[in-house]
Amino acid sequence: DIITNLVSNSIKALESLFIRNISCVAKANAQEMILLFFDSGEGIPYNKREWVFGMYNTTTQEQGGAGIGLYVVKTNVEALGGSVAIVDNESQIGTSFKITIPFEKQ
Repeated sequence: DIITNLVSNSIKALESLFIRNISCVAKANAQEMILLFFDSGEGIPYNKREWVFGMYNTTTQEQGGAGIGLYVVKTNVEALGGSVAIVDNESQIGTSFKITIPFEKQ
C-alpha cells in the first residue's frame, strides 16, 4: 500500500508533463530501512508538506485525487514504528519522500 499510493500520486503529478521520472532507492543498516522516493512532478508547496498527510487533503482533486493515499502511507508507516516526511531534494523539482522504518518496532 505504501509504494502503490506513492506511485499513484506521482502518476497524477506527472500527467501533464513531457518528462516523467519516478525513482525509489532503499538503504538499510542494522537498525532501519530508509526508502527515498522521488518524482519529477510539479511538487508540493512547502506550506502543505504536513497538510497533505491528513485524511481527505489533496492537491490533485482535478485528477481524481481523494486525499486518502498519503494518509494511508503515513498511517501504515507509523504502524510499523516508522516515519515519513516530504524532504528537499538537490534538483529542487518534484517531490521527495523519506520513509524510515526500524527493523524492531519501537
